[in-house]
Amino acid sequence: MVKMTNEVKRKSNVGSVIFYIVLLLAVAGTVAFRSLGGYSFYTVLTRSMQSEIPQGSLVISKNTDPALIEVGDDITYLREDNSSVTHRVIGIKEDYDNSGERGFQTKGIENELPDQGIVYATNVIGVVKVSVPYIGSGLYWVAQHIIVLLGVLGVSLILLVSLRTFFAESRKERDARSRT
Repeated sequence: MVKMTNEVKRKSNVGSVIFYIVLLLAVAGTVAFRSLGGYSFYTVLTRSMQSEIPQGSLVISKNTDPALIEVGDDITYLREDNSSVTHRVIGIKEDYDNSGERGFQTKGIENELPDQGIVYATNVIGVVKVSVPYIGSGLYWVAQHIIVLLGVLGVSLILLVSLRTFFAESRKERDARSRT
């Protein structure tokens, strides 16, 4: 009967390890892919918005219909080189360049001049809803080292569960010997 109980506990421990690995992968996926439920997560890497959104901040942008974006909104958008930028809307051009789309003139509030070019509505990721100072730097570091971190966490979980199982079995053996 004791062997059966230990086998059940081992299966339970394996299930726990699998659960935590799946949980870690979900968190890592959110960090790596930067999107969850219509919200996108970015780290501010420059000082162009420093007085409002300091460098190293986590920015959370919500997918927004471009027709609802107004002058004064801070938006996150993709540039032609596929990098993301968070700047303030300082002007809106309807049917920009006869494209049928709105175009947005943007500017980093610390920059002297507006950004070159107009941001097409299709390039807008969303309107900034929240910015959290300093957190973005940590998440950026995690995203850059995610494979190593997942490996270390996975090995640590397996080691922890193995040690827990080993010491639980040793304790039961000692208890069984002390009863006889």
